[in-house]
Formats: sequence, structure tokens, C-alpha cells
Amino acid sequence: MPFCPKCRYEYVEGIQRCPDCGETLVDELPEENQGEEFRLVRLHSFPGEVYANMVGEALEHEGIPYLVQKEVLGSSVIVQGATEGAEVSLYVNEEDFEDAEVILNEMVDHI
Repeated sequence: MPFCPKCRYEYVEGIQRCPDCGETLVDELPEENQGEEFRLVRLHSFPGEVYANMVGEALEHEGIPYLVQKEVLGSSVIVQGATEGAEVSLYVNEEDFEDAEVILNEMVDHI
């Protein structure tokens, strides 16, 4: 069965291109480099987790991993958790930043 090298999805025989990202399918997936280090950079901050998760789902659909982090200022430290009204930041791998920014901007343009 063919696989998409970018999305890593498996498709039925006869399909030659990934319908999600357009990549040419391959017979075998290359090994994933488990020891690879990522440098996370902040893509954007949101006033709530719902917005960050909406953008995160769009990133995930394009094969871009992300991290959502909630932060709220406490008395003199940053307290992390599910606190109501917390600012939520969305982080992506530095090498995915430009692609992620395009996706974010397309979503904001439609709101």
C-alpha cells in the first residue's frame, strides 16, 4: 500500500498523490528520526484555549506538530494550568514557522 511521506497516511492501491497535501505517495515510509531536536517558537497568543485549539487542528491537518501552553501571571510567578482567562500560546517547530504562519493568517482572514 502507498504512503504519504509528509502526512504519513496509508492509502489504497491506485492512488498516486496524497489528497490532503499533494505529495507523491511512496511504497515505504522513511524512518523517523527519534533523536531529532526541535526548537519551539511562539506562533501566536490567544485569549483562550478554544482559539488555539482551532488553529492547532488546522496545523495538525497539514502535518505540523504544535504545543498549546496556558499561562497566567500569578503573584510573582507564572502559574500554568487551566485557569479561566489565561493567555494561551501556540508553539511550533522553528522550521515549520513560516508554513504555520500562512495557515494562521488564512484562518484569521476568514473570521
